[in-house]
Amino acid sequence: GQARRLAPDRLTALPALRAALPPAATLIGDGVPVYGDALRADDAALVALPFPEHGPSGAIVAQLGARRLAAGDGPDQPLEPNYIRPSEAEMKFG
Repeated sequence: GQARRLAPDRLTALPALRAALPPAATLIGDGVPVYGDALRADDAALVALPFPEHGPSGAIVAQLGARRLAAGDGPDQPLEPNYIRPSEAEMKFG
């Protein structure tokens, strides 16, 4: 199958995330080493993969972007990161 987004980026509590996941979902992310076992507790078929080993590399993301640009499918606005929480430095030092 192909990866697809099931929800917008957001911060959520673990019980709410578990409740929102479809059965046998596959999760990829930095939180998997910390929360993977807790997420699998309610769904043994859930697959939780750590991002460093299973996420797309920067090179792959750049190649996909280059293909879209070459096809004339560029962004309508400048691209900006989507920060959904303050950085560690912002939380620590204000």
